[in-house]
Amino acid sequence: MFRKFKSLGKSNEIGYSYDSQQWDSHAPIESNFRVFKNYGDELCAHSPDLSVTVDLLADFLMSLAEAMRTDDELAQVLVYTFARRPSLKEIEFAASVIYKGHEEKDWLKSRRWFSAKELKVSKAPSKEHDKRYEEVREIHDGSPNSIFRILIGEYSSGLQKYLYADAIREWVFAQDRDGIYMPMTAEFLKWTDDREKARALRDGFEVCKNVTEAYRLRCAVESSLESYRRRVAPKETPAPEPEAAEPEAAEPEPAADTEAA
Repeated sequence: MFRKFKSLGKSNEIGYSYDSQQWDSHAPIESNFRVFKNYGDELCAHSPDLSVTVDLLADFLMSLAEAMRTDDELAQVLVYTFARRPSLKEIEFAASVIYKGHEEKDWLKSRRWFSAKELKVSKAPSKEHDKRYEEVREIHDGSPNSIFRILIGEYSSGLQKYLYADAIREWVFAQDRDGIYMPMTAEFLKWTDDREKARALRDGFEVCKNVTEAYRLRCAVESSLESYRRRVAPKETPAPEPEAAEPEAAEPEPAADTEAA
């Protein structure tokens, strides 16, 4: 899918696009999020399109949300994009992976391995050579940083990193215990140290999630209503089959004329 849409904040300078065919391994946020120069010529590109950077991300997200409000096809494509986040079970598992080697006298016996995919911790030495497992080290202390390291993939995009970190932050603030804190998501990811910019990014992500979720819920409502309409619709009474016509009696054949003997 390819869609161009206006910038809400810099419409006389740049325009944006969503291009599902783009791939950029160095994209700071997401390969599909593109920006081009328009020199005041609305959606006419006067430069090659580039990957959206963090500096433009807040405006891009707000502009994308505005475009999705009137483009259901675009909203449908992006439903999963903004719904990617770890489950509560995954976050709680990652928080439980804590290094305890300093408490053991025998270092070899204290070694443990964990699998973020299988949500398991094991002391079995065989796990050392199992690629699904990683050794529990001193950096694994149950902190937000530790949880994030465990859950995020090695080649995750900037977008996925933000969505995962945001989910972890929600979990952190839901905990009723002292000693655990996490800054705003953009600050946590070291995208900015400016609180206002961090808030603008938070709002941009939030509005895009809300638009896509609203589309998903509306589709669910329409599906349920249509299903109900089919159930309560009057059933058509099939027309009676026509009766078979009775066969007509065969007319007797005329008797053959006999000659007088």
